[in-house]
Amino acid sequence: MNCFVVLFTFVFTNCLFASSDFENAPPDLMVMGKNLVFVDILSARHEITYDGKSRTSRVSSTISFQVKNGGHPVFDFSGNWISGVFINGEKSEFLSHSIAGVTQDANTRIRYLSTHVGPGVHTLTAQTQSTKNLQFSDLDEELVDKHGSDLAREDAASVRNAFFFSDLEDRQFLEQYMVSNLEYDHHPIEFFVSLENLKREHVIYTNGSLVEAAPNKFLISYPDYFTSSSIYYHIAPKGAFPEEAMGVYRSIDGRDVLVRVYAAVGGETDKALSHALEMMAELESAYGEYPFAELLIYLTEGGGGMEYCGATATSLWALSHEISHMYHARSMMPKDGNAGWMDEAIASWRDANYEVVEEGILEPVNLDRRGAYARTTSYQSYTEGRNFISFLAGLFDSKGRSLKSVLGDYYKKYIFQSVGTAVFRRELSSAFGEDLNSYFDKYTTRNALGKVMALRDKSGFEVFFPGRHHEAPDTMVVPQKIKFNPYHPPLTKEQLRKML
Repeated sequence: MNCFVVLFTFVFTNCLFASSDFENAPPDLMVMGKNLVFVDILSARHEITYDGKSRTSRVSSTISFQVKNGGHPVFDFSGNWISGVFINGEKSEFLSHSIAGVTQDANTRIRYLSTHVGPGVHTLTAQTQSTKNLQFSDLDEELVDKHGSDLAREDAASVRNAFFFSDLEDRQFLEQYMVSNLEYDHHPIEFFVSLENLKREHVIYTNGSLVEAAPNKFLISYPDYFTSSSIYYHIAPKGAFPEEAMGVYRSIDGRDVLVRVYAAVGGETDKALSHALEMMAELESAYGEYPFAELLIYLTEGGGGMEYCGATATSLWALSHEISHMYHARSMMPKDGNAGWMDEAIASWRDANYEVVEEGILEPVNLDRRGAYARTTSYQSYTEGRNFISFLAGLFDSKGRSLKSVLGDYYKKYIFQSVGTAVFRRELSSAFGEDLNSYFDKYTTRNALGKVMALRDKSGFEVFFPGRHHEAPDTMVVPQKIKFNPYHPPLTKEQLRKML
């Protein structure tokens, strides 16, 4: 009987892990005698409550997750306040650890549970608060100006909150707003949103399945392929964005794809809609059918934008670039910061009209060996990365092949999955019929050294990368110069506030 139990447990556990995201996770960490283990979230439910009286946004999270190795589970949250942490019903707490010396982008930070757990499935609950991109108003002066009505103070109270992301700055995905995981992890997510002491009617713009269960009470479901960089979420008082345009794009597979554009007064929504429809046709001819059921566009002022799964917050100028990411970045996704260069390079190649260049203009840089814990995309992806893709296009042209067609096949094979450069190398080499690794080694991993087994964190403690989990990460010795990119410019707090 005991043998049967052991055998059943072994088979069940291995079947569970077989379809997990562990293969894309970074190496587990040994820190001060503690084994910090990266997790695979199975489902996440977040109850978001906006309270107009206390002017707070509270999030109550329930997360089901699994770990492959025994240790202290790793998550992340960069918000203001966290409490009420329980693991499997037992009180725990989140500790914070800074990982230094393993990435050119400076330190990154993670949170891990003080409780040690064994392999298998566990449940985490936590209460958090975040003030990021959050604004409460007793009287919305902008709406009063627009509609000419002086609403009663109590009825005019409102909230604005947007989950804006960035892949060029550290810890700028969902972890800004609630407990989450790193970008490698795919899982279904639910939001239960309620407003207290806020009588004003509100609306939510999102890329999930939205149901308004009651006035100012919403349920949003996001699909199981979403990661911490996928969600678009924006809540505002009704009437805050009166400029809207809506159209339907007929996909090459026969589907009708809804395209929605919203903006504040003065936004060129009709022009954005027309441009989006043209861009979708161009991309379908290049890569294949549009991957999502809708395209949601928040048209903003300024020069840049950011992409999400089937959604974007962008200026009119950057709209083409962001829609390009619906294929490379948000349907076929980078597993970490080292993989982000590929989608930015491909989108920038399209921005350059799919140019072809000679090898002589290429500059060897390090795009994908910036440390196993890198969580940001290299700025050089838009320049040297784009040039490298342009060079590859010329190689394929010399064999009578279209790189656009090859990238279309690649996208279809890995849709709604996370990939790294190793997969990209393999698939392009296979399509080319020759090994392209020498070009990747020369032009995308410049200055990357060999393996290291120990580094020191900020406190001087050695951080080990146990070989039983993963190979040790690569490191580099020459930092790269950070460059400004017009498509994804860094935004100030004031610029973000105006976007709310």
